[in-house]
This record gives sequence, structure tokens and C-alpha cells, in this order.
Amino acid sequence: MKRRFAWFALFATLPAATFILATVWQFSDEYQAAANQGGVIPMLAAFAALTSIYALVLGLLLALAGRREKELTKEANVYLTAGQEAARSKHELERRVDFLTAAREMMLVLREELEFGAIAKKVLGLVAQAAGTPDTGLVAIHLVADEKLQLRAVWREGDAVTEPAKLARAKVDGSIAGEAFTGRRLISRDDGAVLRFAIPITADRETIGALQVEIPQEGDEKERAAFAKRLESELHELMNFVALAIKTPDLYERTIRDGMTKLFTKRHFSNQLHHHEAIARRHSEPLALIMVDVDHFKNVNDTYGHLTGDMVLKEVAKIVKESIRSSNEAYRYGGEELGVLCPETTAEQAAALAERLRKKLEAKTIQGETKKLSVTASFGVAEWSADMKVPEELVSRADEALYVAKKSGRNQVQSWKAGALEAVKAAESAKGVGAGKSH
Repeated sequence: MKRRFAWFALFATLPAATFILATVWQFSDEYQAAANQGGVIPMLAAFAALTSIYALVLGLLLALAGRREKELTKEANVYLTAGQEAARSKHELERRVDFLTAAREMMLVLREELEFGAIAKKVLGLVAQAAGTPDTGLVAIHLVADEKLQLRAVWREGDAVTEPAKLARAKVDGSIAGEAFTGRRLISRDDGAVLRFAIPITADRETIGALQVEIPQEGDEKERAAFAKRLESELHELMNFVALAIKTPDLYERTIRDGMTKLFTKRHFSNQLHHHEAIARRHSEPLALIMVDVDHFKNVNDTYGHLTGDMVLKEVAKIVKESIRSSNEAYRYGGEELGVLCPETTAEQAAALAERLRKKLEAKTIQGETKKLSVTASFGVAEWSADMKVPEELVSRADEALYVAKKSGRNQVQSWKAGALEAVKAAESAKGVGAGKSH
């Protein structure tokens, strides 16, 4: 604008000055002499007048150009604003797509996994993706255990951790999660560098924990506030899927766990037996089964009551569960009878494990309803072999060995041997015949 004004002033001033000079000159003697010789000055005056007209036209054109420039600048600003809005809309649509994708993936997880660790890792990654922080920030799941909120899984810098030992070293400040859990509401905080959120996890009208999200965030206060508001809305919507995903392993556990002993059920034992037998057959790996029966358990119930009997069974189950490897599986097979399925384990190794269990149980004093008491158990061990036509033959052999252990005096471990059951029964029969003759 200033440059156009300078050109306009130049074109307007020079001809005007020339015109004034010519006007003054006509009153001088030199003008009279020049006029007598042909009149150069009128030409100069005409030139000055034409230049002034040209300057005026040019000035008008420059003025019109300036006005058009303003209009174009205004239109450009409109298009720029529209472009920015379109970019924001595109970003919002992308975030919404990520959110819906995360929700869908959570539903697919439940079709593929039923173990908490596997589900938690996928849920954490999907929440981080939906929150826009898959490689930075933090996402943590806190669940109630032993009447207090405990860290069960954490996602940090693109890596998920669910193992208890690693979680103990994770150093996650869960105070905001505790507030959300206690207050039963979403809590958000902005310390200028990190946005922090915590929202209760509610399933079947029961608050079972809290989800914690921390996101490094840049931008001015207005942008941060808008992002926080948007994420709060998305977290509220996402929590329905998160709660279902986290609750599902618990629901599954309830269907395969015995309510009193917390061991696996007999039905689950049947499924796992076929599963492990197929693996053993395919890879020619050993597979052993230990059957456990509490000695004189009926007498415990009759003498001390069924409540004490339940307390004894719980303690026996606890000892078995705490003494076996993580790859082994303990089951309540029926009544006071338990089973331990031992993949990749020979009969000798299983018998050694059974002997350790027997000694631990023998040395244990169990608190009953009214008094302390000691119990023992008998153990039968068998190993799968390729000549078995069905997996249930392994159970039959372990039961036979258990029968031999009980008939041989109880509180002992017996491994299956061909003909051992028949020998015991023959001895019993002979004893019965001898007793009859003595009468």
C-alpha cells in the first residue's frame, strides 16, 4: 500500500511541478521570446497536463488494485480458516475411527482370549491407541483384591506389563485411580505437561477397579482443555467395553473353578485332560496324573461336623495349589478327592511331587471349627502311554494306584503297576476267606 502511494505521489507531483513552472514562466521575458519563436512552452504545458491525467488514472487503478487486494486477502483468510477446520475435522474423524476400531478390537479379544494377562495387554494397547498415546504416556488397570485397590496391568511407552514381579517395580502413582474408585467418578488433572485421567471400572453395577491414563500434552490452555473434554467423553464411552473385557476372565474363572476350594472343576479337568493328551501324543512328551484322597474324611465330617470338613478340604487344596508348578493344574475331582495334571512330567517325577505333598500335609495342623486337627492323604500316580486308546485310561490307572495306596495302609504314595490292583484284591479276598474259616 505504501509503495503504491509513493508511485502515485511521484507521478502526480512531477507533472504538477512542471505545469506550475510553465505557468510562472509565461510571465517572463524569456517566455515572450520563446513564444515569438514557435511556442515550446505550450507543448511543455500540454505534456504536463497529459502526465497529470495519466497519474490520476494510474492512481485510480492503484486504488482499485488495493481494494481488490483486500478482497482477495479476505477470501484467502476464509479459505485458510476453512482448510484449518477441515484439517481439524479430519483429525477428529481419524480419532473417532481409532476409537471405534479399539471398541471393535476389544470385542474380538473376548472371542480369542479368556486369560486375564492376555486380555489386559490387548485392552491397555487399545486404550492407549484410542487416547492417542500408543508410544508415550501411561495406561494402568487397578483392580480390587483383598479389599484394596491393586495395580494389575500397566502400559508404558508401547510395552504392557502384567507380571506381579515387574508390576512391583513399575512405580506407578495410583493415587488418582484411588480417588476415582472411592468417589465413583472420573477425575482429570492438568499439571501443564501431562494430562491425567482416572475413571472407575464398573461391571454388573459393581465397581471393580479404576483405569488410569496419563498423556504428555502440548499446546495452549484452550487446546488442552478441549482435548481433555473430548477424551473424557471418549473414556466414558470406552469404559463399557473395558469393563466387559476385564470382567470376562473373572466370569470364565467362576465357571471352571470350584467355589469352595478354588481348584479347577471336574468338567474343566476332562477338557484339559483331552487337550494335554493330544499334545503328549503329538510331541511324544510325558504326561502324569496324581489322584489325592483325604484319609478318613468321612470320620472328620461325622466327628467334627461338615463345617470343619470344609475347612480341612480348603486347607488341603491350598497346600496342593501352592506346592505345584505353574504348568501343573490342580482339580477338585469329587468330594474329598483331588487331581493334579502334570504335563511334561514322568511317573517318577510325579511320584516325587506327590511325596512332597504328602509330607507337607502330614506335618500341617489344621484349625477346625472348634479345635485343631491333623489329617493325612493317600496318593495314586500314573503316566500316560501311547498304547492308551482314550485319555480316560490315564484316570483309571491313577485311580487304581490310589486304591492300592488306601488298601495298603493309607498316608502313602503308590505309582501304577500292572497287576498291582489285582494282587491287592486277591489279598483282600484271601483275607476274607481266611476270616470266614476261622469262624
